[in-house]
Amino acid sequence: MHKVFICLMACAALWSCSNQKFKVEGRIDGAAGETLYLEHNGILRTTPIDSVTVDKDGSYSLKADRPEYPDFYRLRIKNKTITFAIDSTETIAINGDLPTSLPATRWKIPTHRNKSRSCACPSSTFKTSSPG
Repeated sequence: MHKVFICLMACAALWSCSNQKFKVEGRIDGAAGETLYLEHNGILRTTPIDSVTVDKDGSYSLKADRPEYPDFYRLRIKNKTITFAIDSTETIAINGDLPTSLPATRWKIPTHRNKSRSCACPSSTFKTSSPG
């Protein structure tokens, strides 16, 4: 019985460690019905991670596995992109207007005491990229 308990605890620990995800959510005005892609920006290539159809009100939510080390990701809609970094399990809110720009990027970073803090960075814009 003791061995079964230890085995179950080890499985639970492995499952909880491998189940850590980060979340990207927000609202993009003028993008209702468009497909939004979450992509990993690697050194040699860009890899699709997840996609979602933007809701009527412009809201979206995407999730992906937490990287083992800090890494770059991007959101792509049509031929426009915005790049951001992920370094832990967190929720990032990216809001903006598709035809023009994203006025601000806000993210919430969990702290050690199950609290979160918000931070706003300077204005960012969706940059036009060539298809491919």
